[in-house]
Amino acid sequence: MDLQHPAERARFRLPTGFTAPHGLKLRPPKYRELFTNAEEGSGGMVVFDAVSGTLLRTFPLPPGVHNFLFNADGSALFAFTLTGNVCRIDPQSGKVAACVETGSPRGLTWTADGRYLVVSGKDELLILEPAHLSVVRKIGNLGVGQIFYPAATSDGRWLLAPAVLDGVALVVDASTGAVAHRVETGSPLMIALDQDGKHAWISDVLVPAGLFGPDTKARDGGVVLLDLTTFTTTPISGIPDTNGLAITSR
Repeated sequence: MDLQHPAERARFRLPTGFTAPHGLKLRPPKYRELFTNAEEGSGGMVVFDAVSGTLLRTFPLPPGVHNFLFNADGSALFAFTLTGNVCRIDPQSGKVAACVETGSPRGLTWTADGRYLVVSGKDELLILEPAHLSVVRKIGNLGVGQIFYPAATSDGRWLLAPAVLDGVALVVDASTGAVAHRVETGSPLMIALDQDGKHAWISDVLVPAGLFGPDTKARDGGVVLLDLTTFTTTPISGIPDTNGLAITSR
């Protein structure tokens, strides 16, 4: 679903003043509400009926919210801002229950058991307790710059951390915090775990030269399949740029 596409905009029409939708999530457990955060204009959350496209409500967001995710029962959403915060928000009222400064958050995921929130940062991953967003663990000195959208394998063994400008996806031992593998993929932005638990799909975003300053080298985009047993990769041909991906249930 692409809210920028004319056919979808006719069905899921953003209200006046809300532009540049970025995050797009269905609220669990019933998945009847579709949430998207508008980054420009009014800069708030827009909630649709997922079937009809009817606008249900809007609510303001903290400044700079870039993306978000839900907890398992849909009672809270967790958003990160480009101003350095992670916030817990009531998805019904929009009330902000808690915010914490984490430095440079650029991605969120859950630990395999769903107990803790994993936040990416510059050369680090933070593990937060979700009720009050207190830091319970810091995994640092990973040897990269900014980490983007991380993932946790279903067996709880690995945390996968994509570092776009370093060109590598880190495979971090969740128990020790040690980097077990540095997998070169090109420009990894986001990682989605296959349901078989043995593979991960990695989106490589197209990076123009100079995007983040004169030292930024151009990197091609695409999609790479990572084998979590051998840690070998298989590039998928014919895809020039991938800014995100997800895996549907079978």
